Formats: sequence, C-alpha cells, structure tokens
Amino acid sequence: MASEDLTPWLLKIKSATSRSSVFAILDEFRKLDWTDQQRSAMAKVYMRRIERLVDTDTGTEADTQAAVAASDDNGPVWYEKM
Repeated sequence: MASEDLTPWLLKIKSATSRSSVFAILDEFRKLDWTDQQRSAMAKVYMRRIERLVDTDTGTEADTQAAVAASDDNGPVWYEKM
C-alpha cells in the first residue's frame, strides 16, 4: 500500500502545462509503492490532461530527451503499457 496520499500527485498532473512535464511527474510517481486502484486513478487523470494539452512539444528536443529519460532497460514504464 502506498505511504503517500494520491491527491497531491493528481493535482500536480492537473496543473502541468506541457506533455513533457506530465511525463516528468509520472516518472517520479511510478517509483513509489501504489495500489492498482491508485495507479488506475492516476492513469485516468493523466490521460485526460494529455488530451487537453496543446501538442506544442511534438518533434522538439525536449520530447526526445523526455522519451529517453522515461525509457528503461527493462522495457516501457507502467504508463506506456496502458
């Protein structure tokens, strides 16, 4: 079970201003111990946020760096599997 409250994390995602900032928050979030229900709640919120963000990062160096930073030798991170 997670030792932290999920609410601050959801608020961070809701206030993110770019897709790369959403993924940076998710990189921090995924390292913690969360229940399946908490991960599901986070997935719903971040997917809605990504859909609403203007795609200003597409094709930029920042996106490339964020994708590389989010990748793992063991394969995609949890939010890329959904």
